[in-house]
Amino acid sequence: MKTLLTKTSNTKFTGFSKKVFAFVLFISGCIISAHAQDSSVYKKFRIDFGIGAPGSAGKKLEGLEELSGIAYVEPNYAVHDNFAVGLRYAEVYAFNYDGKDVSDKNNNLFLATANFRTNGFNLTRWDYRNSSRIVAGIGIGMNNYHNRIDTTFFGLPFGEKVNKSATAFAFMTRLGYEAGKFTIGADYTYTGNKGANFIAFELGFYLGGGKKNK
Repeated sequence: MKTLLTKTSNTKFTGFSKKVFAFVLFISGCIISAHAQDSSVYKKFRIDFGIGAPGSAGKKLEGLEELSGIAYVEPNYAVHDNFAVGLRYAEVYAFNYDGKDVSDKNNNLFLATANFRTNGFNLTRWDYRNSSRIVAGIGIGMNNYHNRIDTTFFGLPFGEKVNKSATAFAFMTRLGYEAGKFTIGADYTYTGNKGANFIAFELGFYLGGGKKNK
């Protein structure tokens, strides 16, 4: 009887040990697999900042010449070393005084972005970390804009000719170059604001991102 109980006990223990051993192997395999899949060279999260000079890509509002500027911030997350998604907020302001009328157009762009970046390469002999990259991307979202034109009398505001605020569909395409933490590029933006579509040349930098420390 004792022999039978011992054999049964040993059989149960052996079966349990096999299950534990199989479970440990499974968990180890999962850990190794996860580590192998996380073979990214670049850090996942970064925030881009930049300024630029947009030029009109369409008919100017009321035919007035404009002085324009753009500033943007864009946090983005790298799903893959070569592909990132993000959210871009850009403010584009255009102002003009032609001696008769004062005009200003304010475009506030909120865009969901998708960016493709090449693998790092060495463009110059000083780029020791192969951090130069070419980037191409698109953005889709909305533009909350406000247009205003004031007539003047001896340089002083006299009366409004145009005062319009609205929200419209917007999209953007971009092409740029990154070196280290600095960026340069050009983008075309359709604002949905008549006469306010533009091509912008931008300079910027980013926080976070970059190559992982090996």
